[in-house]
This record gives sequence, C-alpha cells and structure tokens, in this order.
Amino acid sequence: MIFALEATFVLLVAADTILTYKVIASGKGTEIGPMAKYYIDNKAAAIFITIVAVAFLIGWLRLVDKWWIVVPTYLAVYLRLGYLIRKHVRILNG
Repeated sequence: MIFALEATFVLLVAADTILTYKVIASGKGTEIGPMAKYYIDNKAAAIFITIVAVAFLIGWLRLVDKWWIVVPTYLAVYLRLGYLIRKHVRILNG
C-alpha cells in the first residue's frame, strides 16, 4: 500500500511540473517570485531540486513508518497537487 501511495505521489509531482512548464510556455501564466523565476528558467536545477525534495519526503515518511502519519500526509499532498493540476488544466483549456 505504501508503495502505491509513493508512486501516486511521484506521478502527481511529475504531472504538476509538466503542466507548470506548459502553462508558462503557453504564455497564459508566469512565475512572479525571483526564486521561482530562477527555478523555472533553469530546468536542470528544477528537476534536480524536485527529485531531491520528493526523495526526501518519501525517505522521511519511510523512516516514520506509522500508517496514521503516512496516509494523512500523502492525502494532504494529493489534495494540494490535485488542486494545482486542475488549475493548470483550466488555464490551458480556458
């Protein structure tokens, strides 16, 4: 079960990252913060930081190894990523 939660998390992060770049490339959106602009402009750094952050969160949750912490954490992240993905899709299709 935990592997399924992790795989879903990785897929949602990848979808959010791809859609973020598509929204920016379409001209319908932009990053406004200086660090966000650098993060988006430097794709290699963005991918590296994203992979490190995802690996850190998954590793930390594996160390915790308590389902009553792990499951709600992933569900909270899914809700936020789901919101962002829906927002990106509305922007691209609107």
